Amino acid sequence: MLGATHFAAGAAVYTLLRRPKILGLTVAFASHFALDAVPHYELSFPWQVLLFALTGAGVSLLAWKLKDLWVLVAASLGILPDMNWILRISETLDAFHSFIHFKKTSLPVIALLVIEAVVFAASFLVLIRSSRNKKNGGFRL
Repeated sequence: MLGATHFAAGAAVYTLLRRPKILGLTVAFASHFALDAVPHYELSFPWQVLLFALTGAGVSLLAWKLKDLWVLVAASLGILPDMNWILRISETLDAFHSFIHFKKTSLPVIALLVIEAVVFAASFLVLIRSSRNKKNGGFRL
């Protein structure tokens, strides 16, 4: 999945599971591996950076609206395994990440992009609904 999708999904999972905080943060981190197990298409690095910058701005705005800096921490945990892939900080995390990551698929690229778009859109929908319902005590299903 795109770094942008992992970032948004980590934040969204946290907004759903805010209490206890450690649960929301743990599941935000674990969401990375769940999403990477799903077949997806990897875009080139410049596109990844552009989409991540735009997503980061959107998630930051929503975190500010929620008045909850932990949303950004959770979003960062959601992308941490990919950052480790780039920075090579932990060989153990890198090995686990590679093991979980999906392998080649015969699905057409358009199907993979649709999967990515649905996960990304659902994550942002959760964040937007959460920020709108903040005054009502948080997100409600």
